[in-house]
Amino acid sequence: MKRFLLFVLTAGMFAACTEDVIVEFSGAKPYDDAPETLTIGFEDDETRIQLNEDVKTVWNSGDEVSVFYRSNGNQKWQYKGEDGVRQATLSCVQKVTGNTSITKTIVVYPYDETYWLNTDSYCIEATVPATQHYAVDSYGVGDNLMVSQGEFTQFSLKNVYGWLKLQLTGDGETIKSIKFRGNDGEQVAGLIYVDTATAEATLASEMGGTDDNNAGGNLVFDDTILTEVTLDCGAGVTLGEEATAFYISLPPQTFANGFTVEIECDGYKPMILSTSNTLTIERNTIQPMTSVAHNANPIIPYNEIHYIATSKVSAKWYVGTGEYYFGVNVVSHEWDSSTNKGIITFNGNVTTVAGFMDCYNLTSIYLPDCVTSIGSEAFMDSGLKEIVIPESVTSIGSNAFYECNLTSIIIPKNVVSIGYHAFYHCYSLVDLYSYAILPPILSENAFVSCPKNVHVYEESLNLYQSSWSSIFNYVSLGNIPADTPTTSIYYTTSDGATTTSRRFVVKSNLYSGDSGDMVVYGDLLFIPESAFSYNNTLTSITIPQSVTKIGCYAFKNCSNLAKVYCKSVTPPTLLSDDDGDRCTFDNNHADRKIYVPIGSGDAYKSASSWSAYKDCIFEDASL
Repeated sequence: MKRFLLFVLTAGMFAACTEDVIVEFSGAKPYDDAPETLTIGFEDDETRIQLNEDVKTVWNSGDEVSVFYRSNGNQKWQYKGEDGVRQATLSCVQKVTGNTSITKTIVVYPYDETYWLNTDSYCIEATVPATQHYAVDSYGVGDNLMVSQGEFTQFSLKNVYGWLKLQLTGDGETIKSIKFRGNDGEQVAGLIYVDTATAEATLASEMGGTDDNNAGGNLVFDDTILTEVTLDCGAGVTLGEEATAFYISLPPQTFANGFTVEIECDGYKPMILSTSNTLTIERNTIQPMTSVAHNANPIIPYNEIHYIATSKVSAKWYVGTGEYYFGVNVVSHEWDSSTNKGIITFNGNVTTVAGFMDCYNLTSIYLPDCVTSIGSEAFMDSGLKEIVIPESVTSIGSNAFYECNLTSIIIPKNVVSIGYHAFYHCYSLVDLYSYAILPPILSENAFVSCPKNVHVYEESLNLYQSSWSSIFNYVSLGNIPADTPTTSIYYTTSDGATTTSRRFVVKSNLYSGDSGDMVVYGDLLFIPESAFSYNNTLTSITIPQSVTKIGCYAFKNCSNLAKVYCKSVTPPTLLSDDDGDRCTFDNNHADRKIYVPIGSGDAYKSASSWSAYKDCIFEDASL
């Protein structure tokens, strides 16, 4: 990437000259006398390009490698023999002559014409694939990286990556993809630099920007540092009682606060597995995960409830305003004894769920996305072990899961209240994940004797500690992965710190010059009145295109705020005070500049709420 930038800059300098520039190249002639064949094996019996039944590395016909034979020319060599051999003879199929001689020969699997060799350090610039491909008892062709360095014609390839092995069981579900991400946003794909002698990798995220003195010698850009890997399962992999193994290639590192795996199943909602336990991926090793059942939540029609039970449930459904109110009539109740699956069909959309009290045979329940409340005593004293609460749910009623057999539960982001004894004596409940940014209101004894662990968003930790203080005397509080900050506000303070805050700003600890973090809830659509006022540490701020309104006095008396970046093409509305005055940037920095996307400058300058700032509005191509 740096090489490209340097080329562009040089071309620009030449264009500015009136005379031709003649450059004479001088250097050692590279070697072009490569042998007809190379013999290549592997460092030990437990590594692999493609696994055979004995879990050993084997060559398959058509496998290709990059060879830098005593020069920086990236040549393509190919194996054309029988499948399944441990040591292979490869021949050159695409000869490339480099422009710099080296004393070694470098071999890299798989072949990639984009590999770049640093001829001083013998490091390879490569890319960890963000999309990998499933293979039976292995990983997809090209999803691994192996290197070797030598002086002759025989080489032993070393693995650069390690692997996470996930085993899934199921009942005929078809897995479409599996996503992996670290809980701290660690780099798991993208640009890396590999020492071809040791196979040790350095992540681009560890390079710290310009890297003229390190292995790769290139500039590091954000788009080269990727935080998620997707294992593409193609047409799908069908699960059964016997575990199916899925391998994900990862650059060696430690995920100190754990990781998250998201499993996409055809016709089902994604299953999310998250842990805060430390995971260490070492080079040339396989890190197994415990075999788990794919407890997929199917896509349920709005007028149906699906369940799994050891026998047909005998639920109590009332029509009207009773305790178990559904609001709709039951049309049919089908039960398949061969699969233990039942389907209850109603004559309208189901918005409130209740009536499964004392259903001891019930194990799993699947609800439609139109449900807004889990009713009082909905699953009280039942055998329920698994439920995926839809994101549409806003309330969980009293005694809803009283003495159920749940082992984990996810509270969706829109839940605002949890009723009396809702999870009373759920002795098996270990992990509760709350995706609600603002802690739901707890009625008395909502949690008793459970859970063991509560997981919330990092920015919500303090809020939960204060609002849910009654339960944190006996449970641990941990983090769950934050949402991808696609609608984020970025700001820089005078001490050089840059911060990203997600979602909707309700109040700000930055008020009156405090340098603490913002408190944010919901999607970032609105910056409220006085959110940053009198913050003298603020020097620049980036407002995402999601923002549609900015409150009065939002940046009043921010005396050091010199740069404002507005990403929206459509100018956000600047709200006025009670007197009709719009004072969003009142008494700001004398040389303040407001940058807007190319082509939107006139729209900002002519907008009634922005016209007062038209003299400091400029277009910026980077937006």
